[in-house]
Amino acid sequence: MTHAALTGLFGWMTLINLGLLIFSTLMLTLCRRWVIRIHNRLTGLEADTLMPAYLYFLAFTKY
Repeated sequence: MTHAALTGLFGWMTLINLGLLIFSTLMLTLCRRWVIRIHNRLTGLEADTLMPAYLYFLAFTKY
């Protein structure tokens, strides 16, 4: 691959990852109760267990 093709590829990958991070952050801040309710039904975990998992997810996604 050429340098220009790799630059374009990594640029799109960066935009997609940034978009997912922004979307996840907005969903967890604006629709917290709804997201917790869905994940509680899926996993059976309580809100006090899910909140640290959300923060870990956002921190891990950031890097």
